[in-house]
Amino acid sequence: MELLSQIPKTQFRKADEAQEERMLDHIRAAKPGDTICIAEYAFTLHVFSDALIERKQAGVDVYVLVDLTWCRSHTQALEVIENLQAAGIEVKHLASQCMHFKLVIVGHVYAAGVAQIYPLRPSTRTLTISWR
Repeated sequence: MELLSQIPKTQFRKADEAQEERMLDHIRAAKPGDTICIAEYAFTLHVFSDALIERKQAGVDVYVLVDLTWCRSHTQALEVIENLQAAGIEVKHLASQCMHFKLVIVGHVYAAGVAQIYPLRPSTRTLTISWR
């Protein structure tokens, strides 16, 4: 872990601030009986985890899916996951090292996502991005 603290930290964000704020607005608008599902390769932003925790405490069902490889190698991701779990949010991981999609689904009213799929063999590695 000490080695990780010596490496410069980076925030992995594709959304601009306006898109990020729209996502947060939809998360914060979820009401008891709604469900929030998030799948993130690199879940490091505390503003999102704080919003999810607040909604969980308000009675919203919250589910999070993360990439196991990233979580094991990034201390900020581990901290976010520990906070989510401490709040009673179910966090699961895929054992796959190829989970690069990012999804936010709030109830039946909002969904945003992007996927970057990398084949396992480096010789055939091509990038595919799909916005939905």
